[in-house]
Amino acid sequence: MKPFACLICVVLFFACKEKHDKTTGAAIKPLAGSIQAAEDSGQIVFIERVAYNLDHYSIVIKTKFVFPGKFVKLEQDSSFYLQGQFLFVFNKAAGKRDTLLITQDGVSLYDLEIKDVSDSLHFKTLALDISWTGDSDTPNDVFVECGKDSLSLLFSTINLVSLQRKDKQTFTGFMTSRDNLVYSFEHDYPFTVSLKDHEVHMQTPDIQYIGYPTTALAAIKGYRVTGQDDSTAYTIKKRTKLVVDTLYRSADRVRLIVSDTIVVVTKAGNAGEKLGHNNAG
Repeated sequence: MKPFACLICVVLFFACKEKHDKTTGAAIKPLAGSIQAAEDSGQIVFIERVAYNLDHYSIVIKTKFVFPGKFVKLEQDSSFYLQGQFLFVFNKAAGKRDTLLITQDGVSLYDLEIKDVSDSLHFKTLALDISWTGDSDTPNDVFVECGKDSLSLLFSTINLVSLQRKDKQTFTGFMTSRDNLVYSFEHDYPFTVSLKDHEVHMQTPDIQYIGYPTTALAAIKGYRVTGQDDSTAYTIKKRTKLVVDTLYRSADRVRLIVSDTIVVVTKAGNAGEKLGHNNAG
């Protein structure tokens, strides 16, 4: 096992080299060289991804691999042996180390960042926003509080747009999600986080501006708005180009704009299947 141990040390040396002085925002690094596990090794290996140094804390994110009892040669990241992404925090003043599993997702954590959000979110202790982009180009954020006694996973979100503290136990913000009419990405979905249960609750806006250009897949019947209280029956013909302007969910209405000037209001439930959808991933 000695040759294997030496090889692991060499790999870790190159994977970690020149990263201790990097600040937040460093990209995730691939494996350097290769790792070979001998028969029945059961070897645990941590690969450092990004480091962030503060005056009183040293912060590192590492990927944990566990190799099974068979010969393994690993030359690139592999989710097959992955055990998760771990946060390591060293409190320099207290001389204390702590570790926290932040995600068990795949190793493709692009644009990995560590941000100190203690001031912006009004924490009295160190608070971190660990963000990355996953395989499906989905932005992920994990919020961690570095308390006096331990690390605490506060909550996690995807498609985060903004976040602010509302009160001692509550955060509010906005996130991105697809609307239920043409499945376009909208960035105005409000959400709240309660630190009492660490649950994230997203809400659906009753009135939502869509602004999505599309085409009528079939004739759409509605009413053309010609004044504040005036409207006339109007039919949008098949293959007409239009813009899905505003969705009024509780009223089951959608406002459509044709040729930049013609405003048509129709039932949202009926229009959904007659409008071209956003099929982008």
